Amino acid sequence: MTRAAVALLLRALTAAAPADDLASLRDRLVRLAAQETAGVARAQTAAARLSALNAAEAALKARVGANQRSLTGLLAGLQSYQRDPPPALLVSPRSAKAAVNAAILMRAITPELERRAASLAGEGRRLNALRRQILIADGDFLGAEHDVADRRVEMDALAEEKARLEGRLDPGLSAEADAATRLGTTAGSLDELAKSAVALGGPTGEAAELAPARLVQPVAGALVRRYGQAFPGHGQSEGWAWAATAGALVVSPTVGRIVYAGPLKGWGFVVILKSPGGYHLVLAGLERVSARVGGEMAAGEPVGRVAKSSAAPSGKPPPAPELYLEIRRAAQPIDPAPFFAGRTGR
Repeated sequence: MTRAAVALLLRALTAAAPADDLASLRDRLVRLAAQETAGVARAQTAAARLSALNAAEAALKARVGANQRSLTGLLAGLQSYQRDPPPALLVSPRSAKAAVNAAILMRAITPELERRAASLAGEGRRLNALRRQILIADGDFLGAEHDVADRRVEMDALAEEKARLEGRLDPGLSAEADAATRLGTTAGSLDELAKSAVALGGPTGEAAELAPARLVQPVAGALVRRYGQAFPGHGQSEGWAWAATAGALVVSPTVGRIVYAGPLKGWGFVVILKSPGGYHLVLAGLERVSARVGGEMAAGEPVGRVAKSSAAPSGKPPPAPELYLEIRRAAQPIDPAPFFAGRTGR
């Protein structure tokens, strides 16, 4: 979607009251996030198919080349034979024997020549068919990538509009954001930041509990670390981590209010979300954040994107990007497993 189209959409969304606008914007952002996740998966599938087709084309071209060289060598031998044919049968018994042998050789070679020629023609047809499939797969991949890029432009514009409307509805958000920013500059660890954010956010009512098995997986990727497992450089993990691609969309696992969104040394950008039931959710390893302090989030709404891998020691490959999540109650980390039961394969 072009920026002009996004501007038209924003004007349509902001035609109602600001509170209604925010609800519409959140719903739209959740839908766009789901569409981007599906689009990225489609692009990855198309890229994998394109890679497989390119590999198949390379292998088939190698076979065609080998077959052509073999056939060329055989034809060169026959041409040499035609330039220097065997003697006539009546010249001598030895010459007659050579002529018979030559005739037998020709009868033996002719079917092989026909087989190789047919095989070469068949491989040529398969190669042409593969090239057509590659063109289609390339179009699918580029189309999926284009759709994802369009949605990212629209999401960025909608997130900016959402922040503007939230500022209109609650002028005190600037002071809240300033207080949260100071936390990031003084905290020496993720644990310290999380505890300070919990204290800053104040008490959370217990009426609406955070229901187990209802959280949205925050990023598309494989779960690579669970609560209590070894976490290199950090002892035991106090949360979960998913492997992800740099720039992958990160969404809010549940409804809640952003109480911190900013950098923390060694963790990239961190987002802390206060949710019902006295819970705080910590997301770390982001490159940039689209959510704003004080903003109300819907489950599945974009909060930012995964950061690139940190630099690796010389001679070693960089680690894969990860998104790290903790769930805290009364500022203490708890195992996220009950909240993601059956929901870790997105």
